[in-house]
Amino acid sequence: MTVSLGDDRGVVTIEPLGNGRSRVSVSLAAKAPMPIASCETAYPPELIECLLRVKGPAYLCQEIVRGEDPSEILRQLNHDVLSYVNPEEFAGRRILDFACGCGASSMALLKFCRLTHVVGVDLRADCIEAAREVAAFYGFGGGDILSLD
Repeated sequence: MTVSLGDDRGVVTIEPLGNGRSRVSVSLAAKAPMPIASCETAYPPELIECLLRVKGPAYLCQEIVRGEDPSEILRQLNHDVLSYVNPEEFAGRRILDFACGCGASSMALLKFCRLTHVVGVDLRADCIEAAREVAAFYGFGGGDILSLD
């Protein structure tokens, strides 16, 4: 079964591949920048639709890839922060993820610094709602290690 979601900006197709994975493909209605047009994901269709509402079709796959493969976020974290501080020093502390968007960086921080409380904040309520859904997908729904406001 293939699900197509569309509006005047373009069409997003979610095609099940088996093993809980899907291929997401985007076709824009007008010529516009689109960093990634297609990706594979374990995100359920409801989460993909939530991210589509927040990010729009042009940046949907980029958001999915950032969330599922945090290597670029972790590379930046290693360079920008861990050059100065050991990861063990974050244990029992809070990290503020200001302008957390849909939560990709918050999830990367939680995966990297397991003994840390991450506080993600964003001015857009729709971004926070999407970040909550992403957190629930990864099992970070409890307030003990993650706060999203």
